[in-house]
Amino acid sequence: MDWLGIGVFILSIGFAVMVFYLIPVFKNLTRTLGATADTITSTEKELEKITNETTSYITYVK
Repeated sequence: MDWLGIGVFILSIGFAVMVFYLIPVFKNLTRTLGATADTITSTEKELEKITNETTSYITYVK
C-alpha cells in the first residue's frame, strides 16, 4: 500500500467512527424536535381558544 492508500484508509476509519458517534446524537435531536413540534401545536390550539374567547368577550361588551 502506498501512502495515499493508507491515508484514505485512515480517513475512512475516522469517518466511520464519526458516523457511529453521531447516530445517537441525531436520534436525540429527532426526539427533541418532535417534542418541540408537539409543544408548538398545542400552543397554537391554546392561542386559538384564547383568541376566540377574547373575541366573544369583546363582542359581548359592545
